[in-house]
Amino acid sequence: MTYRFVSSSCVSVFNQGDEGRSWYILLKGSVDVVIHGKGTVATLKEGDDFGKLALINDAPRAATIVLKENNCLLLRVDKEHFNRILRDVEANTLRLQEHGKDVLILERVAKQRGYSAFNFEGI
Repeated sequence: MTYRFVSSSCVSVFNQGDEGRSWYILLKGSVDVVIHGKGTVATLKEGDDFGKLALINDAPRAATIVLKENNCLLLRVDKEHFNRILRDVEANTLRLQEHGKDVLILERVAKQRGYSAFNFEGI
């Protein structure tokens, strides 16, 4: 994981069609999501993330990401670390399904007093 500081706007983080190599979290600033033939389809702000679909689907980037303002700060997570994060989350998640749909998701939390606890996530 690395931080990437970009001082000028209008710079592309990646382009539509590029190979997906990293997932990004926007720590400071904003970016536009641009799709060929459609133009700007969304603006992402601090705390938003982008780039995970290409990693999950092992597919080219579906959009171009353009910095909207000066002095943006991004956290870049490479594909190897992204996949490790997913494995860790999946290993600590219990999903109950009915008819192929999630009806209850429980996330394991740290052991407390000798037993494992789960957090409930409503669907």
